[in-house]
Amino acid sequence: MADGVKGATIQLATDIGETIIKPVTDEIGKALETGVSTVIHGPQQPLVDPKIQAQKKVDEEKRRQWALRVIDWNKKLTDDAQKIRMQNQQKKIEESQVKQQEEQVKQYKVEEKKKQTPSALAVRNTTESRKGVGG
Repeated sequence: MADGVKGATIQLATDIGETIIKPVTDEIGKALETGVSTVIHGPQQPLVDPKIQAQKKVDEEKRRQWALRVIDWNKKLTDDAQKIRMQNQQKKIEESQVKQQEEQVKQYKVEEKKKQTPSALAVRNTTESRKGVGG
């Protein structure tokens, strides 16, 4: 399931880059060009009707607000993906630690079993010494 989420996240990020971020960066580039032009040449006189210019300002503000929402959404999506990656990494570390502890317990049990079972030589020596005299 994590692979599906990861794949969907990557595809979504690619789609965002193509459909949202590129137009936003184009608009930022246009704004920078306009700003530089205004600084160099001074403010341009409006050649269009004030109503049209007011509508353009409203439209630009709407686009700016939309771009800010998209940027916030993209940041949240990136943060969520990072959080998921960290959780998966933590889960793998915990599983590894559990396996390591289980292996240590197995090794301990094997060592204890070796200590508890007498060796064949010790058993033979004990039985031989019991025969004794007259036996």
